[in-house]
Formats: sequence, structure tokens, C-alpha cells
Amino acid sequence: MKIKLITDSAADLSKDMIKKYDIEVVPLKIIFGDEEFIDGVTISNKEFYDKLEAGIHHPKTSQVNQFEFEEVFKKYDSDTAIILTTLSSDLSGTYQSAMNAKMAVGRDNIYIFDTRSVSIGQGAITWEIARLIQNGTDFETIQKEIPKLIKNLRVYATFETLKFLKAGGRMSGMLATIGEVLKLKVILTTRNGLVMSDEKVIGTKKAFKTLKNHLSEEADKSRAIYYGIADKPEMKAEYVDTFNDEIKINNFEIFDIGPTVGTHVGRGAFGVTFFVK
Repeated sequence: MKIKLITDSAADLSKDMIKKYDIEVVPLKIIFGDEEFIDGVTISNKEFYDKLEAGIHHPKTSQVNQFEFEEVFKKYDSDTAIILTTLSSDLSGTYQSAMNAKMAVGRDNIYIFDTRSVSIGQGAITWEIARLIQNGTDFETIQKEIPKLIKNLRVYATFETLKFLKAGGRMSGMLATIGEVLKLKVILTTRNGLVMSDEKVIGTKKAFKTLKNHLSEEADKSRAIYYGIADKPEMKAEYVDTFNDEIKINNFEIFDIGPTVGTHVGRGAFGVTFFVK
């Protein structure tokens, strides 16, 4: 059986990943005031973060609509099974748009999975599915494996400033102001499909120690570890390489955190994703 893997651009897959595993990516849109950009097509991650930091307009993201999914589904013949992974349905209407599109095109062999995550979490699940397909795993096994991947995924992230959480309405202005003064670092996680605060610590060193502890204590290190960096490549040497050396990790991938999460966390955000033991 032919299988086509599709995801949306919130998964933050790199061009190399997309090419290697022949994944189709359906882009969300990014809106700055009156300007609308297509994620990864008419705006790069660097351009996005530059505009975000310029602060003229705080951006909004626009979900993939039903008709865009219909056009994508119609590209593949009826003998091709389609697997689509989307960002969490609690964060966007993209999943529901995809479900509506499936009903509209009237095909039973379109399988849509709400990853209950976003960015590197969604990307990690999508990549694991891609490798199963490339390794020739039978379709029934892949179907059974996907819910396990979603259930066993863990995502933890921290970032340099709280001002974008405040601007996006994810944190009160008072808490953000106090946090900036006290150099408070919030550890975010995805839980039950929502991005939420896991814990708060004082200072960058404690924040990254917390991430490292989660990784060391919880991760199934026989599988790949996934890191996410928001347009600050020097963090690879400072944190990814350090984590890998200290925890003895050899199998890892690095994602660039894009606009969907970047809207709320800003340049310099850093995350780690893994599957539990």
C-alpha cells in the first residue's frame, strides 16, 4: 500500500527532513497587522523573529482552512493512504478543518491524527511516523503505533523573555513584569493538548538544569532525542552538545522553532522533546 505523510507547518520540519522522507507540509499563515505571510514560503524563521522583535505589530497565526486541505487530498489517487498529523486541536482549528475536508472529499483512507502537541513535539511524532514508513512497516502497525507516540511524548521548553507570552495573552502583565525583574524562567510543557507552565525557576542556569534533569530522568534514550531552538544557533554548542555529552546521547535531531510557537516565546526559546521509557 502506498502511504503519503502530510503535516502542517507548525511541526517545524526542516527542508532536509521534508525532502528525506517525502513529507508534504501544508502551511499556516502569519499575520502582522495588514501583512499576511505564508509560513516557510513567503517568510523565513529569521525574518519572522526580526519582525517580532521590531514590535510594530504582534503577530497572529491563521489555521489551514478546509478548502486548502481538500486541494491537498485531491492530489493523491484513491489507492494512496494518507496520514496527516496536525498541531493540537486545543491550539488551532486546523485539525477540524482537516476532518471537514476528509468528509468533503469522501475518502475513507485518509487518517488524521491530532498530535496533542505543536512545534518540536508535533515534529517528533511526524518524523517517527516517517521513519516507520521508510522502513517498510506495514500500515496496520503504523496505525497502532501513532497513538502510543502521542501518549508517550514529553515536551519541555524555556525562553529568554516573558514579554511575548504577555503580548500573546498567555501571561498576565503583572506576572510578566515581576518575572523580568526577578529573572524568572518559566518551563513550558504540552499537557492534554495545551501549552502550559510546568514550573518556574530563577535564572537561566536553573532553567536549563531543569530541562536536563527531565531529559536524564524520563527519556527513553534508545530513541531519538529532539531539540528545538528559536533562531539562535549558538545554543547548539552551549546546550545541545552539553546535554548530549553529559547524558550520553548519540541519536538526536535539532528543529528550528517557527512562528506558531515563536509568536508566544520569541527568539532564544529552547526546547527538548522525547518519548518516555
